[in-house]
Amino acid sequence: MYREDFQPVYLTIHSLDMFAPAKVNGRETLAHLDTGANAPTVTPRFAGGLPRTGRMKVRSAFGREESEVVSVNVEFMGEVFRDVEARVSDSQKPFPFEWGVRLSAREIFARPIVFDFHVLAVLPAEAIDGGNWQKVPSNFLEVGLCMLEMEAGGRPLNVLFDTGAGISVINGRHLKEMGITVEPGFEMDVEDATGERRKVEAKVVRGLRLGGMEIPPFDAFVVSLGPVEEYLGHRIDVVLGANAMLRGGLRWLFDREKSRVLVME
Repeated sequence: MYREDFQPVYLTIHSLDMFAPAKVNGRETLAHLDTGANAPTVTPRFAGGLPRTGRMKVRSAFGREESEVVSVNVEFMGEVFRDVEARVSDSQKPFPFEWGVRLSAREIFARPIVFDFHVLAVLPAEAIDGGNWQKVPSNFLEVGLCMLEMEAGGRPLNVLFDTGAGISVINGRHLKEMGITVEPGFEMDVEDATGERRKVEAKVVRGLRLGGMEIPPFDAFVVSLGPVEEYLGHRIDVVLGANAMLRGGLRWLFDREKSRVLVME
């Protein structure tokens, strides 16, 4: 399925967060891949003594945060992004390794890319050599995020593909209109992109489908995404997080230039 002259970039996965090799201002590091973010983030250590160029506000489901901004050069999968405006934030989970940058949808989808959750790797789309790919109705928003059309109970759902969300999210504002089955789960503390923490009950979700494929049951939080919908100007029914992606084990191809998304089992 992949050409032999292309080597996969294998993902490092810890606590449902996905990382891949990158460089920040020429320094090698790991990048946290977050297709649900509309702006990149660098850690204070990698921001170092760089001059601050402004401030940036980030809004999430739980709250908002204002951060300082620096200009950095970032390299990911052979693509160099120069003078990227990145916010500086130290709100991150503890990891047994260092990472320097959180890449947003703009950088990740800048070139056609494949997320392969069967072998846990990312590849450039030109590595593809055949395969039974299916087209997924999709929409790349102006801020870079990718919305997919999936379904449950015969009803279409707007689904945000968000590798930065460890646990998926069901928008409580639209829950009664969806055809999904939501069962009781467990309660846990959750920290969002702004560093805000809340205790939320995770539910077990069944019935989400993608074409002829059914996504295996996965855990999800039921939270009102009203502030996020207001910011994006777009309805969101489901945030498909890393846990659902890993359970599904699918291969996804994102081609923003051609406004298409393909998927294969």
